Amino acid sequence: MAYKVVIEKTAAKTIGKMDARPRTMILSFLKALAQSNNARTEFDGKALQGDKRIWRFRLSNYRVLADINDKTVTITILKAGHRREVYR
Repeated sequence: MAYKVVIEKTAAKTIGKMDARPRTMILSFLKALAQSNNARTEFDGKALQGDKRIWRFRLSNYRVLADINDKTVTITILKAGHRREVYR
């Protein structure tokens, strides 16, 4: 069961402004995420403490915040960026 990955406008804009190396790392992660059977267990992700629907994935010093919906088999990328800025 492959997921459909949807990137919100603000996240796409942030990813587009990144340097080449982190942008490539995040985009390749999103491709792998789309092909996974269970995104929660296959990757190093955790639910956020404040909102258990939102999951964060660690990619070196960068984070991807996503909403995983198993009923519609979609993953919505809410934010992506450096760890010091993404949680604001």
